Amino acid sequence: MTKARFMAAVCALLPACNFGVDFYDAASVQVDDASVDERGNFILSYRVPMETLYASPGIQFEKKGVEVTLRVVRCWIHRNCIVDAASDAGKDVIVVRMPGMGDACRVYLRSRSKIREIPISNASCTEAH
Repeated sequence: MTKARFMAAVCALLPACNFGVDFYDAASVQVDDASVDERGNFILSYRVPMETLYASPGIQFEKKGVEVTLRVVRCWIHRNCIVDAASDAGKDVIVVRMPGMGDACRVYLRSRSKIREIPISNASCTEAH
């Protein structure tokens, strides 16, 4: 067995070698804007910490009524990670457009240990927070 195959086999068993999908901690994500455009698309502009081998290809989300919970995907740059909404990665500010989410009244950014609410700048919600 070659050294590369051995390391790949070991890494497949260890969570520390997870070169697949992971998520940024909610506290490390800087949200620049969260809004709804005229077509009803929810648009999120965010920044993540600069890393050499990882980037954010987009987000995964769960929608329940008017509440949306987001998780910002952290992916090894040589992998294709699964996202629900892809970003325009490679730019300083990452923008994600989510069609049909314009009715979102409350949006939360979630990570393993934290959850925080993201204010929507132009939400047309009639529901009290």
